[in-house]
Amino acid sequence: MHLKCFLIGCLSWLISTIPTNAQVTTFSCYHPKMEALDSFVQVVTQQPSVATYDKTIKGWWEQKYSYTDFSFFLDNLYRQAAILGKDRDQIRSFFAKHPTVEKLARKPKNKDLAIVVEQHLLLDLISLGIVDRYPPHEIQRRDEFCTEWNFYQLKAGQRVAEIGAGDGTFSKLLAMFHPDVECWATEINSTLFEYMQRPWVLYGAPLVMDNLHFVLGNETDTGLPIGFDRIILRHTVHHFSDPSSMLSSIRKALLPNGRVCVYESFIKNDEVKDGQCAFLMTRETLIQQFKDAGFELEASSGDTKKGLLRFKVAT
Repeated sequence: MHLKCFLIGCLSWLISTIPTNAQVTTFSCYHPKMEALDSFVQVVTQQPSVATYDKTIKGWWEQKYSYTDFSFFLDNLYRQAAILGKDRDQIRSFFAKHPTVEKLARKPKNKDLAIVVEQHLLLDLISLGIVDRYPPHEIQRRDEFCTEWNFYQLKAGQRVAEIGAGDGTFSKLLAMFHPDVECWATEINSTLFEYMQRPWVLYGAPLVMDNLHFVLGNETDTGLPIGFDRIILRHTVHHFSDPSSMLSSIRKALLPNGRVCVYESFIKNDEVKDGQCAFLMTRETLIQQFKDAGFELEASSGDTKKGLLRFKVAT
């Protein structure tokens, strides 16, 4: 297999690796990169090592815990082991605070944790909501992801940054499927920043993305140089501890004709419900923050619960 072709974005290589009996699904939303994403997911989920991972997960699932408990367990197990680098005893100590999954936390052995960590590419896609956490790991929310990608209006030669990139999954997908775009990923959490720089591995070889750069920012400064066509904020704005300073920093990094694209969940009437992030805000509050920082709303999509917003510098 000529992996180098894949590394430089050769979509034909990706498609050729899919077994002939693979099912092809059609979707209502269209974006030229979606076929490549579908092919990439097929390649990732059909690696031999995934079968070992699925067998391990199946062993835990057979304990007949509720879906909610097991979902919570997997999400945190991955972050504790793969991102934070904690060992079995530390993870068990963490779950001791959550009685509903405490018994399940006793199940994984060190070799099981190694299997989980090995699948960080698959688990990154799961955490982003691209694929389902259970085998056969089918693509989820594809139309939603496609709509989002269309909204950003990315073009060859652009310079694009994601602020608060977390584990870096979205930025890596952008860099992979837009090799003609210069991508930057910023994060203020030093642990996540270290993790996002870990290259994805496919069939034993790292996926090199020469057009992806990483920047450690802080709560008031993105750390980005000047000159971006697009700055993307995915579920990030509500975490700004100093919105005025951060939006000022974003504006400085933006080209005069650049755009800031926001993907956020919202609340109604400033009332946070159980299970929601305590820092969520209303759509109107977010828009006002941008107006105060010298931006104006150019376009939007979605509703009062979740949506996409595109801002330009106010004239």
